[in-house]
Amino acid sequence: MRLSYGILFPFSVVTNLFIASVLMLSCGSADKGRPSANQSGRVVDSEQQLFHVDTLLSNLEHPWGMTWLNDQLLLITERRGRILVFHNDQITTMTLEGLPEVYLHGQGGLLDIQRHPDFANNGWIYVSYVKPAANGGQTALARFRLADERINELEELYLATPASSSDVHFGGRIIFDKIITCISASVIGEPLPTRKTCQTT
Repeated sequence: MRLSYGILFPFSVVTNLFIASVLMLSCGSADKGRPSANQSGRVVDSEQQLFHVDTLLSNLEHPWGMTWLNDQLLLITERRGRILVFHNDQITTMTLEGLPEVYLHGQGGLLDIQRHPDFANNGWIYVSYVKPAANGGQTALARFRLADERINELEELYLATPASSSDVHFGGRIIFDKIITCISASVIGEPLPTRKTCQTT
C-alpha cells in the first residue's frame, strides 16, 4: 500500500479506538434517533441524541495522538515510538519508518501527531516527542513529509530546555491557528524548579 496525501479527529488516551456515528440529528426536537436494524455495536444514550459506537481497534499500547490524512488513512502514535497506519477501517502491519529516537521514560516518548491545515497542498505532518539528552529528555516539535511509506524531510522545529530526567509531566499537544504555524504546549519534568519554566517558555 502506498501512502497518499489527502480531518482532524479528537483523541483521548485510551486503549480502544472508537468511531462514533450519529444515527439521527434532532435539532430542536425532543425525539432521539434510534438505531436501525442493520447496525451493530453499542448504543450510547446522551441527553439529546443516541450514538452508535463500533470498536475498530483495541489493545493499543499507550496511544497518544492521531490524525486523518484523508477519509481512508489514519495515523496513530504510540508512546513507545511507533506510528501505526489505519487504512479503510483496518489496522495494517505497517509502521512508518524514519522516526527519530524517543526518550521512553515514564510519561516521555512519542506524543502527538497532526497534519498541517494545508496538508493537501504542502504534505507536512507534525509530531511532538521527548528527545533523548545527556541528562534526561527534552520535549521536541518536528515536522516531516511522507515518501514511499517513509518519513522524509524531517525538520526539528522546537526543543524545550532544560532537559529533565523526571518520568512525569512530559506533554506536547499540537494546535494550529491562523497566525502561528504551530503551537506545542509542553510541560517538562521535575516538580521544582523545572515546572516553573513552563510559564516562561
